[in-house]
Amino acid sequence: MAKRKTGRKPKRKEQSKSFRIWIPGLLFLVALALYLQTLQFGFVFDDVTLILQNPAVVNLNWSELLAIDGYRPVRTFTYGVNYLLGGQNPVGYHLFNIVLHGLNGILVWLLVWSLTRSDLAAGVAGLFFVIHPAQTAAVAYISGRKDLLATFFILIGCNLFLHYRQQLREGWRWRIALIAVFALALLSKEVAIVFPALLMLLASFSSRGVPGTSNSQGMMRSMMLSVRRHLLLYSLLLVLASIAAYWALFVSEASRKVGFWGGTFQTNLGTSFKLFVHYLKLVPVPYPLVADYTGSTKLVSGGFFEFSTLFSVAVTIVFVAVALMLLRRRPLLSTGMLWFGISLAPVLQLIPFHELAADHFMYLPLVGISLILGRSAQVLVEKGLRIPVWTGVGAVMVLFTLLSFLRIPVWANELTLWEATLEQAPESYRANVNLGYLYFEQGRLEEGIALTEKSLELMPEEPEPWVNLGSMFYQKGQAARREGNLDQALAFQLRAIENTEKAIEINPYNPFSYNNLGNSYKELALISDTRGASSQALQHRIQAAEQYKKALNMGDPRREVHAIWLNFGNLLVDAGDYDQALFYLREFLKAYPENPLGHYWTGYCHFELGEYEKAIPHFEKAIAVQPEMRSWERLAQSYERLGRDEDAIDVYLRALRYAPGSIEVRYNLGVLYHRVGQSDQALRHFEELLKISPDGPYSSRVREMIQVIEMTDRSHSR
Repeated sequence: MAKRKTGRKPKRKEQSKSFRIWIPGLLFLVALALYLQTLQFGFVFDDVTLILQNPAVVNLNWSELLAIDGYRPVRTFTYGVNYLLGGQNPVGYHLFNIVLHGLNGILVWLLVWSLTRSDLAAGVAGLFFVIHPAQTAAVAYISGRKDLLATFFILIGCNLFLHYRQQLREGWRWRIALIAVFALALLSKEVAIVFPALLMLLASFSSRGVPGTSNSQGMMRSMMLSVRRHLLLYSLLLVLASIAAYWALFVSEASRKVGFWGGTFQTNLGTSFKLFVHYLKLVPVPYPLVADYTGSTKLVSGGFFEFSTLFSVAVTIVFVAVALMLLRRRPLLSTGMLWFGISLAPVLQLIPFHELAADHFMYLPLVGISLILGRSAQVLVEKGLRIPVWTGVGAVMVLFTLLSFLRIPVWANELTLWEATLEQAPESYRANVNLGYLYFEQGRLEEGIALTEKSLELMPEEPEPWVNLGSMFYQKGQAARREGNLDQALAFQLRAIENTEKAIEINPYNPFSYNNLGNSYKELALISDTRGASSQALQHRIQAAEQYKKALNMGDPRREVHAIWLNFGNLLVDAGDYDQALFYLREFLKAYPENPLGHYWTGYCHFELGEYEKAIPHFEKAIAVQPEMRSWERLAQSYERLGRDEDAIDVYLRALRYAPGSIEVRYNLGVLYHRVGQSDQALRHFEELLKISPDGPYSSRVREMIQVIEMTDRSHSR
């Protein structure tokens, strides 16, 4: 029987056989323009430990950088490349992230185009992925590169899979390529274990790989056909995924957590549901975005009788049900929803790990949401809703671009990052401890102590705030000693020792804790010296030396550990043991050859030993890097002891250009000029000194010197 004609025109589809090449170029330019401001940003948060304090990176140890048993070696290798090209300049690191994000936007566009053959769907999806505010945590933050890299390789693999599947090509080359990109993704970040599941999802979209069609046997049937057809490929991928999962769970300490979130299996499971809904909420409402969730109680479930947990369970069930209902009628929308859920699964605390939540965990899942948005726009336009679609998409893109542009500056430096985080999440442990230490470094000691103590209330088992509190009380005690408040200085140092010992009790493997403890004992020795208790001072110096030795004997390869040699050397300088001090100071200068403190104290030791010729080059190097008055004075005194008064005068003249208002330099110049017989020059500097400080500490002596010079000149004139 012939089909009855309805007279209706077939629907015009937004599909094309070839794509417009300018669209991916535009996506890349949008990513570049949006994140260009990050080129002015510095290193923040984990950037310091993963890059600047990572011996494999700063020493360019390629055997370690390329070792597959390292922690996320592909990411670390890219840090090594950045360090090779630009050292500690953060510009190259940020530029790498921007370029990688732009390339990921192009790969999302290509993936969606391959599935829809629609420029509209692919363009909307790629743009949404590039500008979504949640992506700022992965792109503006250098250490977010792990998500960029893992997603980059996963998207390459998915596009390869679709290309060869749609072309119905067989052969071993594309299978090897898939295994290779999967391995690279896993070595970038462990969440890439979802790659085989994502391939099965894409395979289930169509049994013959024809976009826009649905297999009558269903997507599950299509998936099983694909698995049977490529059983060896999927088997190898699952073996790699299993190895990566084992590594992440049982070998790599960076992703481990002892115990369940909330304390029980039930609360941990409830937390997983709450986290899913949290990330789902951030898709349409990306506010507030938080750099750190440690200490957060809102996302941890109190049990399944808690309303927020029950609500999260209900939302998750509805989400999964809708995704399954759409399998036949709207398979691409279902694919996008399932992509979101599958790629989120490793970070939902189903197996607990240390990081409760993070905005950058959404980087890969947003590919699925981008597919949904792009496909929805395509379908609605095909239904004749072109103006509403363009209006809605335009509004979303403008709003999200603005939100991203406002969020990105938060990552500019440590201060902006942690102040914003504390404002958004006052219970964040890291925000309190890190901002407390930043305030401490800025001299805002009381604010620093208050925030650090708050961090201890949140996580008292963490050693870092105890170490930081010890440093803060150490500095307060040092300032009190210099002001002559010895009782107060003693009290502060005892508190510093108490806090530092608590940190060592929690973590006995941190060399800097022992260093800080040594510093406090060294201060106690100086307090005892001031009080004339020489035997007590000696005992404290012995205690300080023991702590420094413990720190150095740990063999920590980080460059910063070598700073302990300087502290040890200064301890011996205080004790007057200059020969022994030189040994430790030389060890320090091996790691920091341009450090002005190392050169000053080395020169000081040579000076005290009467080795003036050896002292001179060290004082000169100290001045070249950090021209302090004490270095000028010791350098000039070295020349004086050698009988080279003219050279000493030249040093003071250089110092005078650096500090023209210094009365000490004026006084020393006057004395030297008088000694070499240049009375006019001596008088000029003495008179200038009296103009600057007529009643200062040198004024009476200067007036006496002026009288002597004038009397000498009168006697000579007779």
